Amino acid sequence: MTNRTETERHSSLPAGGPGTPDEDDEVVVGPLRLRALRHAGPFWDGEGHLSDDVDVLRAWLGASRGLIEDALAWARAYQDLADDPGPAWRRRHWDQQQVLLRRLADEVSPGIEVEPALDEPPATPW
Repeated sequence: MTNRTETERHSSLPAGGPGTPDEDDEVVVGPLRLRALRHAGPFWDGEGHLSDDVDVLRAWLGASRGLIEDALAWARAYQDLADDPGPAWRRRHWDQQQVLLRRLADEVSPGIEVEPALDEPPATPW
């Protein structure tokens, strides 16, 4: 996946800059996924990394500032690790991801598909 600038990512944004879509502009996002990666995140779709800017994400997704900030904090918790945190930490982090996915599904703008939350972690270790 390629990490693009916000202008490259959604060329449908108006000349006024990211985070200021006009009523007629349609930004296509989806399916929305949450990823905790060392280099970027947490908001991704099939085309790559969306943004880490709260205001841009609010405009694109329609989600609350609190939810976006919680997801950014979730990703930073992983990015800030110096070593492998162990299975208990990874499970708690995975559980938090599922809560965030459920909140996203409830909050994002109509028409944006969100990766479904799971009840149990995958059989393959993270």
